[in-house]
Amino acid sequence: MLTGQASAAIDVSDGLLADLQHILSASHVGACIELDELPLSPALRRFAGEEKAVEWACSGGEDFEVCFTLPADHEEAVLDSLVHHDVPVWKVGEIRSEPGLFVRDAAGERPVTARGFNHFSEHAES
Repeated sequence: MLTGQASAAIDVSDGLLADLQHILSASHVGACIELDELPLSPALRRFAGEEKAVEWACSGGEDFEVCFTLPADHEEAVLDSLVHHDVPVWKVGEIRSEPGLFVRDAAGERPVTARGFNHFSEHAES
């Protein structure tokens, strides 16, 4: 359903921020993730608390989800089509022309370093 529509896509297996950084690096662009838009389950929030749940959503791996980008003029039609076909989809941020990865929440916007699983490290986080 994204073929010919998405400008980039990647599976989120090493963490949302780490995998998104692959897209950003390859495309020479930046992004801002809206932390309040991340689809966190109530069960995760109760178990881990809000701060840890957001951290896990950003940096945890094996999510079996797809992170994709769309040109602004295709966004509404593609998102509507996915929802119409019962494909859960969330808009969690925006791509920017200037490089850098940022997150935004009630405290404001700040730069972040992508963290996630690194297959070439002795440790799970890079």
